[in-house]
Amino acid sequence: MQLDYEPGCYIEQTGVVPKLFIIVPQDDITPAHLIGEAYQKVSGPKQLAYMWMARISKLPSTPRVFRG
Repeated sequence: MQLDYEPGCYIEQTGVVPKLFIIVPQDDITPAHLIGEAYQKVSGPKQLAYMWMARISKLPSTPRVFRG
């Protein structure tokens, strides 16, 4: 059985937990209009942010290791 992808189906059940919605216009999996619809449904503290993805045409030949 295949389930339909509905990103905002449970958003109204989350209560007053603060929410951050991040819209990435280039996102092919979750279209921006679906995130906008979910944002309109939710009550309580919420914030909407936009993030643009940079296109990487070539990865570095030497992997970088970050240590924290």
